Amino acid sequence: NLKRKDGTSFFANVYANRIFKDNRVIGARCIIHDITEMKITQEKIIESEEKYRVLSENAQDLITVVDNHFKIDYINEKAHKRLMGYSSEDLLGKKALDLIHPDDRELVIKALKDRYKSIEVRIRKNDGKYVWMETTADYYKNPDGKNYVLTIARDISDRKEAAQKLIESEKKYKELANSLPEVIFEIDLNFNLVYTNAIASKIFGYSHEDFKKGLNANDFILEEDRDEVIRNLNLIFRGKTVDPGIMQLRKKDGTLFYGTINATPIYKDSKIVGMRSIIHDVTEMVEAEQRIKESEEQFRTI
Repeated sequence: NLKRKDGTSFFANVYANRIFKDNRVIGARCIIHDITEMKITQEKIIESEEKYRVLSENAQDLITVVDNHFKIDYINEKAHKRLMGYSSEDLLGKKALDLIHPDDRELVIKALKDRYKSIEVRIRKNDGKYVWMETTADYYKNPDGKNYVLTIARDISDRKEAAQKLIESEKKYKELANSLPEVIFEIDLNFNLVYTNAIASKIFGYSHEDFKKGLNANDFILEEDRDEVIRNLNLIFRGKTVDPGIMQLRKKDGTLFYGTINATPIYKDSKIVGMRSIIHDVTEMVEAEQRIKESEEQFRTI
């Protein structure tokens, strides 16, 4: 650290050689190289690295750096110890792929090759159990030009478990719906069918492919009933209750049958996104009532 005439100081590298005269050292020859900017840059790098280290060590997620041979170069030990049971000694220099579930390794290799941003994989804890992790990645080179991948992994086991329970619940719902003799269907806010149970194909005459291609609730409603049905649907979409009534519905071949529709709104994130309905075929009941009325009319005319 050298001082200028004005009192300010600067960092310098000083290179000195002795000056000889008659085999005696009579002085020194110096070269002074101002390295103030380099020194400031180094201090900023050290400060930045220290901030990164503090941030990394106190992060709640797993932070890992691996080289292009999948060898682990760095971990934030506190998080790894708390979440996975590993110390730095356990992991540094080891192959990261060895911690990945065997069924997920090809996915990881392909993802790194394609420079993925986020994937979900199973990672082995120190006790041998696997946990689901959502992993994001960033790619960089060190000053020597060596490639590294910095990954941040978050435990999503609870989310995965909830998703699995939802799948199982939906499966049970569909199994129950398909076992019922009544038609169950769901529509969105544009009256498009998004789900029907198995009996719907039998009653309405549409194939599974027809439903898959897309049908609208209007396909089953008679023209003269359409305005009233749309009014009732819009009431349901606003959360109102509509009493079930008897109406005629049209099959694929054009034949009609009588049905009652019990409908309730479908909610998602506290918003109504559609309607779920049950159709009861009451054709026999209506025809029986009509025969009774006709019989009573005939009896009164006698």
